[in-house]
Amino acid sequence: MIDKKSYKLLKALYTADYLSYEQIDAITSTLTPPNGLNNVALYLANRGLILRHYIDSDDKGMPIYDGYVISADGRAYIEEQRSRYLMFVIPYGITTFIALLSLFTSIATNWNEIHHFLTTIAQMFH
Repeated sequence: MIDKKSYKLLKALYTADYLSYEQIDAITSTLTPPNGLNNVALYLANRGLILRHYIDSDDKGMPIYDGYVISADGRAYIEEQRSRYLMFVIPYGITTFIALLSLFTSIATNWNEIHHFLTTIAQMFH
């Protein structure tokens, strides 16, 4: 399980496929120093959910990165969370729909008794 800020960043990468360091700072509401790594992104990278985006090598052969991309494990994590959410919402949605349908059916079939009862109460207060 990951925290809310990390999940927000992972969802953003899921939809965008690639985010620059500046975009990641904006999403996580953090300010990463130059040549530093965002703590939220680093946490996700250490878990294998995102990967650094390689653009080139410098003159010494060192890799140059400009942001992050989501990994296959990160995509799987987001899809699993969405599936869990649907598995929670759908049964409760169906149950609520059946309960409301039953309530409205009961009111409709007993409308004359309900109307008579409410009329009697209204007459008592006049």
